[in-house]
Amino acid sequence: MCKSSESPELGIEGLDKLLGNFISPPYNIVIAGHPGSGKTTMASTICYSNALKGRKCLYISLQEDKEKLYEYMSKLGLNLKEAESKGLLKFIKIPMSLDIEGVAETISKFVSEEKHTVVVIDSLNPLLDILEKNIEKRSWLQNFFYTISRVINGLLILIAEMPYGSQTVELGSIEFVSDAILILKHRIDEGFLVRTLEIRKARGAPILLTEVPFSISEGKGIEVWVPAILEEINEVGKQIEVPS
Repeated sequence: MCKSSESPELGIEGLDKLLGNFISPPYNIVIAGHPGSGKTTMASTICYSNALKGRKCLYISLQEDKEKLYEYMSKLGLNLKEAESKGLLKFIKIPMSLDIEGVAETISKFVSEEKHTVVVIDSLNPLLDILEKNIEKRSWLQNFFYTISRVINGLLILIAEMPYGSQTVELGSIEFVSDAILILKHRIDEGFLVRTLEIRKARGAPILLTEVPFSISEGKGIEVWVPAILEEINEVGKQIEVPS
């Protein structure tokens, strides 16, 4: 599949290897996981990687503080402050004192102000908490995000937090309009922190691996480790005979 230079990318080598060639705008990704699993780090990495290629990113936060986010990401090698100074990243925090219509109106305002290749909304949980079990309004929210992805004609990233002990994403109909759902997991195994990425859904991509390890480290950020695929291993050459 041939991609335009204007098309968004994920900017995480292993993840691009699995999904990158199949991301055709408009595209909607849900990144979900338990608290501290790396959701914000992954979304920020995707934003920063696109900013380095001259593509604009809009980061809309309903929870995260700008200074705290920028400071933590700088330790991982993501200079979000510099990207912002170059006009390639805009960080907006929306107060949750607004009702759901007010939040949606504010998001729409910033999305329509200028062209962004990547838009991140961090996170869905405050909106879902407001709606609780109002099925009608949750359906309205689904259509709202579907519309946003079409308006930007780029990559929309929705972050969702899963409760501890749960392995399911309770997003309702939002799951059905998402092109991909990535679940970030972490556990302690023999004293070591083990992180894994589950690709629960990836529309259009022939996924052979549904779960792969990943890491987060200072200076390197997030790295997804994809094992070699047999088709990519070079053909074995002629056997060399060793003289006796």
